[in-house]
Amino acid sequence: MISSTTASFDPNEANYYELTLAGGADTHVTLTSIPKSHTMNLMVKQGGTTGTLSWNTNYFKFPGGTQFTGSQVTDTQDILSFVSFASSSVYYGTAISDVK
Repeated sequence: MISSTTASFDPNEANYYELTLAGGADTHVTLTSIPKSHTMNLMVKQGGTTGTLSWNTNYFKFPGGTQFTGSQVTDTQDILSFVSFASSSVYYGTAISDVK
């Protein structure tokens, strides 16, 4: 689990991560590497005060080109799934918001 305003993941170490957002702050998400043909899942948790997400756009791509910023609801969680392909050096992501 990571709880900080900078979250750096190494997908070579695990496929599942949990991130608790810092209340009232933006948490920047980045990676140390991107394995080819790989999946990664991330649970993002909001506490009593909501925070937002920003992404290293060199590594993460989202539908429509719009970065996922996180549900702005206290005490909730979002589930994000990412996939990389053999021919790519980015993760393509989707999100399920406000899971209760």
